[in-house]
This record gives sequence, structure tokens and C-alpha cells, in this order.
Amino acid sequence: MKKRTKVILGISISVVAAVVFLIVNGLQLMAIEDHYGDLQIVYYRSETGDLIVDNNKRVGYIKKYSDRIYVEEDSFMKDLYNWVNNDQQPVSIRVYRPEISETLIKQPSYEEIENLIQKQELEPIISI
Repeated sequence: MKKRTKVILGISISVVAAVVFLIVNGLQLMAIEDHYGDLQIVYYRSETGDLIVDNNKRVGYIKKYSDRIYVEEDSFMKDLYNWVNNDQQPVSIRVYRPEISETLIKQPSYEEIENLIQKQELEPIISI
């Protein structure tokens, strides 16, 4: 093959690979938006191990996977969307990141979380 043919072929393969990457990435972002809607901010800003608290005094830990977020509450894991919309009532949620992971227990109560917030041992991440 001539040098010119190799260059054109290399550029063509690179362009096709870039277009495929952008399409796949766009589809993944659309899937996250479709599934979580207004909760997609939680997907992008939270990490595994963060605490989530709602206005109904429910507390859980966030477990983040490649395309979904689950909330572990009382040894049960529920998808974030289902956990928030469990009671079909308007729910406001707050997400906190522990400053020191050793300060938390397996399943803290709402009162323990409020005490940690007052002591400023939990860093607020999101409030919706």
C-alpha cells in the first residue's frame, strides 16, 4: 500500500471510531436521563458510600454502579428512583458524604445522622 492510502485509511478509521464512541456515550447519557429524570444530578455527584436521607426520615447508603444507583436500607437494595418514589408523595432528599468513614455504623438511624450533621462530620453534597 502506498503511504497516502495508509494515511487516508488511518484517518477514516479514527473518524469512524470517534463517531461510534460519541453515539454510545450519548445513548448512555440519554438512558440515565430517561431513568432518573430530575434525580440524574444524584447519579453524577454522588459516590458509593454516601448517605441519603429523605423528608420521611428514611436513611440509606448509596451504592453506585456503572449505569444505576441503588440505595441500601435495612439490608435491602432498591433502585434510587424506586426508593425516592416509594410512597407516591413528594419527597425531598439530601445526600451527605462522611468526612471519616469509621464514624458511621452499618445502618444509622435518622437521629444519629442529624447528630452527625450538627457536629459537621457529614459533608452536604446534594439537596433536592
